[in-house]
Amino acid sequence: MKAKELMIGDYVCESGCSMQPFKVACIDSGVVCLDNNDDSLMCFSENVFPIPLTDKILLGNGFIKIEKSDYIIYENSGKNVFIKEFPEFVEYSVMIDAHKDGCFVIEDNNVMYVHQLQNLLNLAGIEIEFKL
Repeated sequence: MKAKELMIGDYVCESGCSMQPFKVACIDSGVVCLDNNDDSLMCFSENVFPIPLTDKILLGNGFIKIEKSDYIIYENSGKNVFIKEFPEFVEYSVMIDAHKDGCFVIEDNNVMYVHQLQNLLNLAGIEIEFKL
């Protein structure tokens, strides 16, 4: 991955760790500091890999699943986050509808990884502490 794709707090994996999730703790000149409460390590950003966004991750983090005829909706109504999954494309369409000070909508139709969803939520000012 490129360091510019990451934000502090994003969940990623490091190449030598058998896909164990780590949180990004710091980013500096292409070097990424990772932490998972048991281990801390530093590695080059090209040795950091995204974690695919899955049904299990969404359901384990407060989303409910609503199945439709040709797509699936994951809803976290307390946070005004709606995610539409198109199973044939293995990607998610995310809509964040934040009504704090007026109407603010973020839509992204190509979310495939946990860090991408985290970054969209962060941009909207929505805090969901992911558990992996």
